[in-house]
Amino acid sequence: MLSSTVLFPIRLKEEADAMVRRRTKRKGDLVVLITQILESVDLSNVQAAGPMDVRDRPQTSVKLPKLLHSKLKKTALARSVSMNALVNGAILQHFAPK
Repeated sequence: MLSSTVLFPIRLKEEADAMVRRRTKRKGDLVVLITQILESVDLSNVQAAGPMDVRDRPQTSVKLPKLLHSKLKKTALARSVSMNALVNGAILQHFAPK
């Protein structure tokens, strides 16, 4: 049976990580929140997170719907940025003061 999700490993900037973890109570809530954020922002216009060295940040694996993962990947390629930078940018934009 084919899975409808893709396990996507990300490394969140400290600020983005704090933002999502403050708003979640359980581990599964983190995946739901990140998915909702990625579905609610225009990935083609979100400001990708600037240069970042996240190698020392813990890796978080998120199960994304295949269609969302594909959209994220295509957008990142078209914009010549990493998928990780787009995810971090989407989180920062979502929680930015309006």
